[in-house]
Amino acid sequence: MYFLNNCSGLKTISFILILAISACNTQNSDVLPDSDTVIYVDNLPSPDGDYMREYERILIDQYGLAVMNMSGDKIGCSKGLQGPWRPVTNYRETLKGTLKEYRVDVYHPDQDEYDWILVMEPSPSHVDFFGDDEIECEVTPSDAFRDNIWFPLKGSGKPSLLINYELCLYGPYVIDEYNDGKEIHPIDAIWWQRKVPQNNQIRVMLLQDAAKMRFREPDMFIMQDCDANFDNWQPWIQYPHAMEMKIPFSYEISKNKYTEVKIDIIEGQQIATADQIQWREADNGEIHQLLLGNAIQQLADTPQKIVLKVVEKKGLADDQITVQFVNITYEDNETIRGYIRLIAALGFSSEENEGVMVVNLTFTEKLNQNQQMPVLEN
Repeated sequence: MYFLNNCSGLKTISFILILAISACNTQNSDVLPDSDTVIYVDNLPSPDGDYMREYERILIDQYGLAVMNMSGDKIGCSKGLQGPWRPVTNYRETLKGTLKEYRVDVYHPDQDEYDWILVMEPSPSHVDFFGDDEIECEVTPSDAFRDNIWFPLKGSGKPSLLINYELCLYGPYVIDEYNDGKEIHPIDAIWWQRKVPQNNQIRVMLLQDAAKMRFREPDMFIMQDCDANFDNWQPWIQYPHAMEMKIPFSYEISKNKYTEVKIDIIEGQQIATADQIQWREADNGEIHQLLLGNAIQQLADTPQKIVLKVVEKKGLADDQITVQFVNITYEDNETIRGYIRLIAALGFSSEENEGVMVVNLTFTEKLNQNQQMPVLEN
């Protein structure tokens, strides 16, 4: 049985999973528990105002999902060649908007350019940040992913299935100095809420830009003095290109209902996640449960309530996505909140094809069958 606790010296925004019998040293162990993570409310901090604002922003403005490059959102102020592309805010940003146009540009064959051009109209909630002008968002997908059902092959005559859909896109927010246009370029991720067959499913597309001679080496940038003290500066495309998806969840103890999240990878190429041994998964199973333990009788056979369940499709997702439970909090109104953290790495080296992953996340509300409520300490 696996336990989630709070240890001195850890910030509330950065929890780790630990075994109760070995205090805070489990992260150095190579052995994962067979199943289940147990939490106790008396060990959980209360969410502060910053936590709740971020939590609610993701739920309301981003379909309940946030994507972040594992190297961080900050990209610095240096310009990317060959544009050059100048950072607007010095960060990767998330844009929510309506897809108004899709086309493919191939102006630079020497760079193996095959840019999807997604012309986005910012949603009302994002206009204050991005303005109300249309924004071109661009990425060159890997060769093997240039013909797909969402963004068809150039010259096929097929429209994108996502025209007039509201999408979220994440990537470096830049100005193309050639035309002075604002862009998300290169796009790291695209996600949207599916309308068919049901609206309880989010589809996420993770991308590693495949254009050559740009974004992937330091000499492909015009370094600026404002990055002189940016010690962690990295090119915008890495090998592997590692990204995390954070999904907020909540559980009201009195209602006894929990969320089940099913992970189904429907497209995966050049996935390097299994090689990243530094990322610890919640447990060894393909079903990851977060359980509410009995605070007085901490026994293995004590009935426990399911707070959250994550189910990976057997034989596929388990070694391609790392599942963690992080940033878990508890409020006096008996609400537990936290995040599911899903980590994936794309692409093994610049000598091979770049990676892509398309994953469906299906959310279902379920009722705990065992009606015995846990005993909570004051």
